[in-house]
Parts: sequence; structure tokens; C-alpha cells
Amino acid sequence: MKSYILSIFASKKGEIESLNGIRAIGILMVMTNHLWVSKQPIMGDMPYWLSWFVENQTTIVDVFFVLGGFLNYGGILQSYKRENSFPYRKFITNRSLRILPAYYAALAFSYYYFSKQVEGLKNIPNPSADLIWLIDKGQKALDYVWADGIFLSNFFPRVLDVGWYISLEQQIYFLMVILGPFFLFSKTKKVRVIILSIIYIIPFLSRCYLYSKGQMNAEALFWTENRFDSMIAGMLLAEYVDYRPVGESLGKLKYSLIGFTAIAFILISYSFDWNHIIRLTLANNFYNIALALIIYLAIQKEGIFKTILGLPIFRPLSRITFTVYLWNIPLMGIATRWALKGETLVTLSVLPKLYLICFGFTIIAAWPIFLLIEQPFIWWKEKPKVLENKSETKTV
Repeated sequence: MKSYILSIFASKKGEIESLNGIRAIGILMVMTNHLWVSKQPIMGDMPYWLSWFVENQTTIVDVFFVLGGFLNYGGILQSYKRENSFPYRKFITNRSLRILPAYYAALAFSYYYFSKQVEGLKNIPNPSADLIWLIDKGQKALDYVWADGIFLSNFFPRVLDVGWYISLEQQIYFLMVILGPFFLFSKTKKVRVIILSIIYIIPFLSRCYLYSKGQMNAEALFWTENRFDSMIAGMLLAEYVDYRPVGESLGKLKYSLIGFTAIAFILISYSFDWNHIIRLTLANNFYNIALALIIYLAIQKEGIFKTILGLPIFRPLSRITFTVYLWNIPLMGIATRWALKGETLVTLSVLPKLYLICFGFTIIAAWPIFLLIEQPFIWWKEKPKVLENKSETKTV
């Protein structure tokens, strides 16, 4: 029991510790943005640099798109090289056990909570125009819960607000399972890279087309055709690492150039307002390329990115990242009641207390949720690997 409870602190054989740091920092930035946005109605004046930084974390979820594309595509690539066939059973089973139980548990809770909230609002006499709008918005989300259920919520009003990311990711992996064996993995590396590069450009062209029609906005970035390039960036990185496996040091000059390029690309992607043509069309490309470069530096055998991102302190939060992502909005909503008790305005002096309490409670509360809902399926998923490792140990 003790080892089960403390499993989030344990290292795993073969894992790249620095990627734990990327996951942990990514989810902290997601939480930072969600809490900031939710408190806008009572937010006081904040320094420009702080508002600029936090509001730009709207796109931080692309970290998980790039990282997922890199790891999942890379895993399939290695399986295909060993067995010369697409690992249908392994990929679908692993993906299902990792995503579905946690996702549907969060969706069921969100549906119950949403329905109770909407029902309560409907019973308020003489509703204002704002309240009528809120009721209508909630009812639409409930009516489209089927879209949440079949992973199409990035196109419709949704009950599980954060579910758009899972929907988009599942759609791309579904297409990869259906089309990948015939049009991608059976080809030579050169052909695969050309195909992926062409596919990578499609979302940019889609964003440009919508912009020319006056239809491109922040909401449109939830749509699959406008956002999946971040996953393709991760897949292209997997192809490069397969072509040139991580080995000797990159050298200080090359390492520094890649690092500075990544930072510069992130700053460029943050430098435009949300109504600017660059922000709505090209900024996403700067951002996902930067993330791919950071991941590449993080998996090197040495360097500042590996050293910092590979610190064991990131490991526990990395383990429960998906749980925190699914539950952070309601959990931080609960914690806000304590954090803002006696406060009517979120000022700069109140902000640290708000974030510390909300972050602390959310992470601590997500831990048992993870152990209850996710960990049993993760252990089931990893059981064949554990047995295989034990068999190899006995053989040796």
C-alpha cells in the first residue's frame, strides 16, 4: 500500500527524467492561465509584464501536443522497425487505458456539476440578461455532451472545458492508426519526412484562409485543422532523433544556438496581440518549433536543459499531470473560497496567496484522484513491460 501511494515519487526504468520537468512546468503554466482568466472580473491593476506573460500561457497546452507527438510517434516508429508492422493492439490498448478511464470520470463529474448549476440558475426569479445568457450557454454545453463523449468537443460547446485538447489529440491518433500504416510508416524515412512536412503546413494554410475570410480568432485555434501542426512538429522531431540518435555532446556553440533560437521563437510568438495576423496565423509555428527544440535539448546527455528539467522535484507532478489537467478548474474553484476569504479584489499583494493555496490544494487533491482512477489502469498497461523486465533479469 505504501509503495502504491508513493508511486508518483518513484523513477521508472528507461524514462527520460528531463521530460518530467517539461510536463510539470507545462501543467503549472496551464493552471496559472486558468486561474488568472477565472479571476479577471475581480482582478485589480497588474504590472504589464505579468499580464503579458500569464495571458500568453493560453497556448502552453501545445507543450503536450509536441511532447505527445514526439513520444507516441517515436514509439510507433521503433515498434514498426522491430516488427515491420503497425502495433495496433499495443497502441490502442495503451492509449485507451491511459486516457479513457480518467477522461470519462472527469466528464461524468462535469456533466453532473453542470446540470445542477444550470438547474439552480433556472430557478432564480426575474433573471437578468447576463443570467439568461449564462443559462443558455450552460444548456448548450449539456445538449452537446455527446460531442464530449466521442471526442469532438473542440468543435462544439463542451461540458468538460479542458476536453478540447483530448478531443483534438484523439482525432489525430485515430487518423494515424487508420492511415499511418498505409501512407506513412510503410514508406522510407525520406518520404515520411516529406509527407509530415507537407502535413505540417496544412494548419498554417487553414489559419491563413480563415483570416482572409475574417473568421480566424482564438476560438478557431481549438479546431483540429488549425492546431494539429504542434503534434506534427513532435513527430518530425522523432524522425530526426531516429535519424541521428542522441549520442555525443552537441558542443557549446550548437547547443547555445539551438537554445537561443527556441527562446527567440517563443518571444516572437508572444509578441503580437490576439487580433494580429501573425498571432492568428504564424505564431503557432514559431511556438511549436521552439517547443520541439527545447525537447531536443532536454533529451541530450548533458546541458542546462537536461540538468534543470531532470531534477527529481518535477517527477511527482509529472506523474499526475493528466489528472491535474482534467480537474484543475473545479479544484482551484474550491480552493479560491479559502484563498480569497475576506478579499473583494485580487491585487498584486493577494496574488501569491491565491496561487499558492490554489496550486497546493489542486496538486494534493489530484494525488488521491490519480491513485483511485488512473494508477490502476497505468499499472495494468505497464504489467507486460514489468513481466518482460523480470524475465530478462532471470535470464541474465
